[in-house]
Amino acid sequence: MGIAGPGGGLPGKPVGTIWTGLSAREGDWARQFTWDGKRRFIKETSAQAALQFLLDYLDKKLENG
Repeated sequence: MGIAGPGGGLPGKPVGTIWTGLSAREGDWARQFTWDGKRRFIKETSAQAALQFLLDYLDKKLENG
């Protein structure tokens, strides 16, 4: 969830502010990112970050949430 732009940004939540979350039996985690760039870049980079989040979970690289 986030603001990919080009509009919709706020002073506390600029365009490029993205949150990803993961909930599993072991816990709940969230990550926040702020990307600089155009809408397509923000969406693609956010998708990559979400997939990396899942890989980190599967590789047991997350601390218990």
